[in-house]
Amino acid sequence: MPKRIKFSPDGVTVSKPGFDVDVASLENLTMYPGMEPMRPIYSNAATFSGAGSQDFTFANPTGAIPYVVMRSSEGTFPARDKFCAEMWEPYTTCRIRNIDGVGRTIRFFVLV
Repeated sequence: MPKRIKFSPDGVTVSKPGFDVDVASLENLTMYPGMEPMRPIYSNAATFSGAGSQDFTFANPTGAIPYVVMRSSEGTFPARDKFCAEMWEPYTTCRIRNIDGVGRTIRFFVLV
């Protein structure tokens, strides 16, 4: 089993699943000393009266796979049976899906 977390005087290093933290390349690390912090590149809200989806397009200058943070108006958490975000290459469109049909507004932030 690969070692995935390393604490050192330089900081914390964490590898992706399946990669050993001591030999993984930067592409296979999720956290390492000196890495740039995530920053928001887009935010918006999607309002639904029932089930459906809405697509939002934005610039992604890094080409990195973004992380999406979501919050719903009624206080529930994202889940595949409630609501979620989907993204695909080249990672410049985010689809917000309202799956369970409950009327809600979903505020979201895209971070890279």
